[in-house]
Amino acid sequence: MAKLQNIKAVKEMLAGEHRIQRRTSVGYEGKKDTSTKNVGDIWEEVMPNGDVIEWEQKQGYRIKRRKNLKILSQVREELNSYPKCYDDCEKRKTKRYTQHDKKIRDVHGMCLDCLAKYETILKINGEFEEYERKRHLESATAFFKDAEKEKEIIKQALESIEYVEEDGSKEVWHSENKQALLEKIDKDFEKLKSDILTPLQNPK
Repeated sequence: MAKLQNIKAVKEMLAGEHRIQRRTSVGYEGKKDTSTKNVGDIWEEVMPNGDVIEWEQKQGYRIKRRKNLKILSQVREELNSYPKCYDDCEKRKTKRYTQHDKKIRDVHGMCLDCLAKYETILKINGEFEEYERKRHLESATAFFKDAEKEKEIIKQALESIEYVEEDGSKEVWHSENKQALLEKIDKDFEKLKSDILTPLQNPK
């Protein structure tokens, strides 16, 4: 009897009429792109979870990638680029940069070799001193911008300062002494700022 059932099942499967072949399955299947694509074509597909998938047609196959990953890759590439390097820069061609190059890039947008070449050209043209002055001015201005914030933090801390005596009692600064110290901090800071920035802003 079991053999007869097995033979019957095999015949039904061969005919495509077995119950497991007639069973309806429920699930999601994205809309398939049946259009003909040319090599180099790029298109997007929005997934049910909202992710955007980018496809690119290659010769005989397709590349699939998440769009946001491509954007991150482009941002990373831009941050690691040396946009101001000369066209004949060997390091730009080989992509072999040193740690010194990376530090120089963050400030000047070029590698160390190109910076040396650039500054040599400025010296030949008699423009190096002005270039150097502007560099120092930018650096000093950025320094004092950060120092201004730190100065205000120190002043706020001094506003609430108090001392604890041996007997446990607290002594709070007298307002006139505290105010005098805060004013001195501002005065000394502005003097230092003026002494450094003024010669850079108004060279003789």
